[in-house]
Amino acid sequence: MELPEDEELSDFLDADIPGLSINPERSFDFVPSEVRTQLAHLPLEQVDEILTLLGGFESTVFETRARPRMPPPRQLDMDITETPDARPVAMRHYPIAPQHMPELERQIKALLDVGIIRESVSLYAPPVLFAPKKDGALRLCVDYQRLNRQTLWDCYPTPVASDLIARTRGSRMFSKLDLQSVSHQLRIREKDQRKTAFTTRGGQYEWVTYPLGLTNTPSCL
Repeated sequence: MELPEDEELSDFLDADIPGLSINPERSFDFVPSEVRTQLAHLPLEQVDEILTLLGGFESTVFETRARPRMPPPRQLDMDITETPDARPVAMRHYPIAPQHMPELERQIKALLDVGIIRESVSLYAPPVLFAPKKDGALRLCVDYQRLNRQTLWDCYPTPVASDLIARTRGSRMFSKLDLQSVSHQLRIREKDQRKTAFTTRGGQYEWVTYPLGLTNTPSCL
């Protein structure tokens, strides 16, 4: 599924929902000026060579759209592997205050419109709730506590800081990447998407890209 093109986004961009806000500075447009500023001490020919090299990654690393495209299926899409005796987690939806129902419907519709979630008929159905932000806005959360308890933890070790530092020995030039909408750049394995399903008073939905709150999401990144 492809996310809408930029000109189709204006109706449901929302700064309060992770992944639905835009930052025009997070595109390849800022790269040439930033590189020339940071590397002003180098010869002009060398700077041009670096820009040419970076330009080759524009379509795969530097997102030129206001909203990232749906990530393609990969060999290591996020999986949700449960214990052998696990059963589908299904609970009655939590009550939502009447004054918050319009906000719930608005956020669900926005996530549906851009393809981050889709309607579901899964046997999994944990409830959703709102967590207030510091600015008073409401963050949509799914109660994955029971699912996490029956999920097998990944065993990939955390990188050791000393090893990472040792790899930079002798390096003179460094760069960094700011991953826009990082939580929506990783797909959930197709057969496991049903396990991310959640229920609201208005219906049942499941995630296509990984949601916050699931066990093993940090190791996937």
